[in-house]
Amino acid sequence: NGAGVPGAVVKVDAGAFSRTVQGGPSGFFEFEHLVAGSLLLTATAPGMAQTWYPGVELAAGAAALELNPGETRSVELQMLPEAKLEVRIEGAVQEGARLVLRSGDGGDQLHARTLSAGASDAPVLLRGLPPGPAWLELLPAPGSMDSRARSSQLSLQRGGLVRAELGIEPGASLFAHVRRRGGLPLRGARLELFAVDQLDQVLAAARSDGAGRIELHGVSPAEVLVRVSVQPFCEGDPSSVALWWPDARSREAAGTLLLEPGDARELGEFVLAPDGDGDGMDDLWELAWG
Repeated sequence: NGAGVPGAVVKVDAGAFSRTVQGGPSGFFEFEHLVAGSLLLTATAPGMAQTWYPGVELAAGAAALELNPGETRSVELQMLPEAKLEVRIEGAVQEGARLVLRSGDGGDQLHARTLSAGASDAPVLLRGLPPGPAWLELLPAPGSMDSRARSSQLSLQRGGLVRAELGIEPGASLFAHVRRRGGLPLRGARLELFAVDQLDQVLAAARSDGAGRIELHGVSPAEVLVRVSVQPFCEGDPSSVALWWPDARSREAAGTLLLEPGDARELGEFVLAPDGDGDGMDDLWELAWG
C-alpha cells in the first residue's frame, strides 16, 4: 500500500559473500562498499511474506541485481502480508525429519524446517509465506523406516492462517539380488519404483552393493512398477538389458506390486543380460541372430 515496512531484514548475496542489514522505521535500508557484480536481494519482516528482488515471493522468480563499479542504485521492494500455516503431525517424529512446503504451481521449495523429536506434541507454525497454492511434504529422518508423507493441495491466503495435518506411517521395505549372467553379483545396478499411472517420475530408488544386494526402506505405500537396470557411468561403458518385475523386458509385460505400510518384500533375483552397444537387446541374442 506504499507504507514503509519497519524493521525489515534485507540480505544481499553474491555467492562468495553475503551481508545483512536491518531497515529503519520508514523501511529505508542501505548497503555500502559492496563488490560489484551480480547480486541477489531478499527481504523479510514480521508479519510480511519474504520478498525477492524485483518484487516476487518465490526464489525461482528472483532476478539478479547487476551492480557496476562505483555505481549507486536505488531499489524498492514491495512486500505483501504473510500467509501462515499451522501443521499438526500425527505419529512419532524422529530427530532429523524435515518438513518441506512446496509451491503448488511448480513444486519450488517455499520453506523447509528440520524437526526435533517430539514435534508431533505441538503444532508447527510456518510464517512469512507467500499466498497461493502449496503442498506439504514430510521427509523421514536419515535411516528411518517411515515413509514420506504428502498433504493434499493447500490454498495459502494473504494475511490468513491455514491449518493442515500430516500422518506418519511405517514404510515398506524391498529386498533383491542382482546378478550377471553366469551368477556373479552385479554392483551398482539401480532399482527404481514408478507409480503405475506416472512413469515419468521415480518414487524411490536404490543401488546394489558389492554382493549384488539391494535394500530399499521407507517406501510410501502404493501400487508400483519395479525396474532394475545398469546405467553406464561414462559414454561407451557396457550396459545391461533392463528388467521389470517379476521377469519382463517391457513395461507392458511387467507385473504391479501393491505395497502396504510395514511390508517387507523379497523380490528375488534379477539376472541382467549384457548389452554392450546399449540398444536394449541381449548381446547373445544379437550374436545368435547375426
